[in-house]
Amino acid sequence: MTPRDDHPRDRQRAKLERKQGRRQPGRRFLVVCEGKKTEPGYLQEMRAAMRIHAANLFVAHEGVTEPRQIVDAAWEIFQRGKGEFRPKAADVVVAIFDRDEHRTYHDALDHAASLDANSPKNDEKRAVRFLAVPSNSCFELWLLLHFKDQQTPIHRHDAFDQVRGFLPDYDKGMKGLFAKTRDQLPTALQRAYRLADRFDCRADGPWTGMHLLVHLLLDEGLTLPKHPARVVSDPARIDRVISRLKEAARA
Repeated sequence: MTPRDDHPRDRQRAKLERKQGRRQPGRRFLVVCEGKKTEPGYLQEMRAAMRIHAANLFVAHEGVTEPRQIVDAAWEIFQRGKGEFRPKAADVVVAIFDRDEHRTYHDALDHAASLDANSPKNDEKRAVRFLAVPSNSCFELWLLLHFKDQQTPIHRHDAFDQVRGFLPDYDKGMKGLFAKTRDQLPTALQRAYRLADRFDCRADGPWTGMHLLVHLLLDEGLTLPKHPARVVSDPARIDRVISRLKEAARA
């Protein structure tokens, strides 16, 4: 007997629903990453492990690495669509990039802020939030916070090496990265909040915006304010993330 979910009629119905853009409950995120493998892989693994509907998290890499190019690419995909992502089918548009030695880091922050200020409308005629999620110096700082309370500036090479001290097989594009760090996720959130309180992403101190994106993805009740209010997450709600992690582990 053919399993119900694998019946040709069911597959055809699912295909038709995607084509018609039938709305799934929850916020829809469009995320464009600087990294080709590491960040997309981490987010896609989190999506699967935490049962985030595929229609609510579309992750892309556009072959560009300069921060301003990533912001532009996110805006372009939002406007025109790409693959299974229909034009304007998002509530939150996110550009993930590192500071490193990039020339357009501050330009990207400014441009993302200007796009957000224009309150673009999505396919439901609702205002969309456009978020820059930078890391200073690099994405590995977010990973390091799972294992170490890094509250001082760190070069990207040092961050990479220190992550390897905790994950000896770590490399760019590593498979299973979310699974290897999920138990320490609440701790990483707490440490990232402290960094956000102490430092500015435009200055030289250590900073990562990944806690905001991760928290928004895993806590659907977390308020997403209307512009011009800054989108910030709430450290008092980390217990919701802990509950979500426990639920996913039991499923």
